[in-house]
Amino acid sequence: MNSTGNASNSSFLANPSAEKVGKTFAYCLIGIIVYKTQTLRKPINYFNFNMAMCDLLLPVFLLPLNVACLYFGNQWLISGPLGQALCKLVPLLTDVSSVVSIQSLVLIAVDRFGAVVFPLRSPLISSKLCPFFILATWIVASAVFSPYFFAYTNLLNSLMESSIVNCSGMKLSAGPCPSRMVI
Repeated sequence: MNSTGNASNSSFLANPSAEKVGKTFAYCLIGIIVYKTQTLRKPINYFNFNMAMCDLLLPVFLLPLNVACLYFGNQWLISGPLGQALCKLVPLLTDVSSVVSIQSLVLIAVDRFGAVVFPLRSPLISSKLCPFFILATWIVASAVFSPYFFAYTNLLNSLMESSIVNCSGMKLSAGPCPSRMVI
């Protein structure tokens, strides 16, 4: 009896790429619906859209890094100015998007708190203030993780006639593949 339920669950979990494609489509659909429908332009929907974009931004930057770490180890595959910029931006954007997602959840909780505790008053967070709160979440998260711009650098090592570029930061691990960055 239980084997039928387990078999259906295991087949769903065996194809995570379909789930990621579905989530990407759903996140884009959320944005289009909120943009097109006037009645849905409420703070909670703006915060949901902000959280959806953060959840979409995280795998866009983290998945290529994980694949590169899986096959090439602690090598940074891109050199030059673009490699230097990505060495600084990839860890920054992955952590910033996580923190912005958490801050969006906090703003949703504050908005719902005001709606439940003070139902007859005007909302604590109006639709006009919502873009400022969203911008503030991005600014605060970027300010918290701004030391990443100074901590991460490309190091060129010459080992036996081949040059290997490492993107390393001030962390316990020596490369871009710390254990915390695994999806």
